[in-house]
Amino acid sequence: MRFKARLLMLFCLLISSSFLISGCQATLINVLSLDTTQVSTQSNTTYDNVVDGLLNTTNEQGLEVHYMILPTNHKKVGYEMSKPTYIVVHNTANTAPAVNEVKYLNSKSNTSYTSFHFAVDEVNVYQAVNMKYNAWHAGENKMNKQSIGVEIAKSMISDTKIKDKAINNGAKLVAMLMKEYDIPIERVITHQAVTGKHCPHDILDRYGYDNFLNLVRSYLK
Repeated sequence: MRFKARLLMLFCLLISSSFLISGCQATLINVLSLDTTQVSTQSNTTYDNVVDGLLNTTNEQGLEVHYMILPTNHKKVGYEMSKPTYIVVHNTANTAPAVNEVKYLNSKSNTSYTSFHFAVDEVNVYQAVNMKYNAWHAGENKMNKQSIGVEIAKSMISDTKIKDKAINNGAKLVAMLMKEYDIPIERVITHQAVTGKHCPHDILDRYGYDNFLNLVRSYLK
């Protein structure tokens, strides 16, 4: 009887161990199969709305951020950036939506080093470069290494309502980034302010940069 009892106990131990091992394997498989474009909404210790250099998928302005992040070893991704201190506003100077702007960054036909952190249109916001790294957008290395590049898309279409909606979403995004990184409105600047290039052309020529900054202020309240 004692021998049978010991055999039974050994059998139970083996069965329970098997379940534990298989459970661990299943957990590991689930972790390894996670889509790397999906980001936890848990906050890290530095910024409330930034996880691993990516903005959370939603924010208080109702914008949804989509991720098409370039790998950190890509030539369009710059140096590590401890904390951005400026936001540089651009227009894309074409009719393409934000998603196409980001796709073009990773296109083989695009041989330039130019990049940006965000592209925004009247519907969507796309993040292209991890916030822990600088992008090449401002035309001046010192500014590139301390700034966030925001491209407002569809600036060459004829429909002013769509252009204004894209600008509105751009203002929402800029306000969110200002709050996130404690960037004052005085450091939300145009590409033109850095290099003299006439950019963001639609905001400068039609909408008015002071009007854009006032719109940003309205979303800071």
